[in-house]
Amino acid sequence: MRTSRGSRWYGPLCLALALLPQACLFDPTGSADRCDITAAGIWILVAPGSPLGPRITLLRVDSDGTAPVRELLSRSADGSLGRTFNPELMDVRRSCDSLAFQGVPQGRTDTVDVVIRWDGDTARGALQRDTTAWQLFGVRVDSSLLVPPESDTASGLPHPPPDSTPRLLLRVDDSWAEDPGFLARLWARGLPAELPTPTRLVGEPTHDGWPDVLVAAYEGYSVVAHSRHHAATTGPGLPFLAEVIGSVGDLRDHGLSTRTFVQPGTWTDSLMFDSASKLATWRGALLRNVVTVFEAYESGWKVPTGRLGVLPFGVEPTEITGYDSASIVARYHKMFTPGTYTIFVFHSRKVIPPDALDWFLDSVAAAAAGGRLRLVASAADLLGPF
Repeated sequence: MRTSRGSRWYGPLCLALALLPQACLFDPTGSADRCDITAAGIWILVAPGSPLGPRITLLRVDSDGTAPVRELLSRSADGSLGRTFNPELMDVRRSCDSLAFQGVPQGRTDTVDVVIRWDGDTARGALQRDTTAWQLFGVRVDSSLLVPPESDTASGLPHPPPDSTPRLLLRVDDSWAEDPGFLARLWARGLPAELPTPTRLVGEPTHDGWPDVLVAAYEGYSVVAHSRHHAATTGPGLPFLAEVIGSVGDLRDHGLSTRTFVQPGTWTDSLMFDSASKLATWRGALLRNVVTVFEAYESGWKVPTGRLGVLPFGVEPTEITGYDSASIVARYHKMFTPGTYTIFVFHSRKVIPPDALDWFLDSVAAAAAGGRLRLVASAADLLGPF
């Protein structure tokens, strides 16, 4: 496929890309069938604030120059399936290391121009309409990390019987080096738990090693994604993509597939998902396409308030380590309200001495054995009707 420098829309986009670290690399004399194609695969692309709206774009770039690119179905922030562009109106032009096309966003009549430059597994570029340009960025992703668009994720999740028995999830966060000892105390009482794991901290001196994580998974604990670095400095753009998709991918690479992501409590501003409006963005769309369960940090909600599609939204995790016993008892009694669900969060490094919470674990085990509580192994088990 040969391009022409005389194209009316190629020139302005090269100027838009001049702000990037390298100049526009769209080779006007290049031909896809003469190139060593390095951009083949599925790409998640985002253009915040652009006419594309609160959604992501999934592009499959093929190595065959006769079929250079096609857009895949993706989920928007509200969970609906669709595409960003009207496929029959896309005019695609590709060279060895970049891609350019015109497209008409779904639900619109105006044309936008897009140029993307590949750099390894990262994409950067620009989206332009008339004289206004928006930054575009993205990452290459393995298809196994995406929620299949044809799957009914809601019906695929385990649902407990619809009764009013209060449900309780015990969550042991961050894979601290003290986790094996604390999990042994849960194991001795037959208590399940979910283990949100920051994957790039595993193996650090203060954290579990991968053998410990794998043993916990073998014993039946639910290991779920919890970002890569659990950092307060995580950026809202490409770093957010890397932390979410990367952590799910890291677990998969160790044989631990998960469709659950737990937001780190260290995230701030637009990444502190303490309101539904913060999920009505491209970040919410990204989560929809990578995970089926997202645990956020809404403030003050202790009972179900509905859910956004298959994202459980409306539970505030309560960290019980670090409180005095009277505060723990008060929180403990609140969770027995019929039809409610509760998440108790532990950080094993804060349980000093190691047996400090044995009385609480004994109480939970006794309540579950007596039918007063239904213990669940992961946040996915909290979904479903009461």
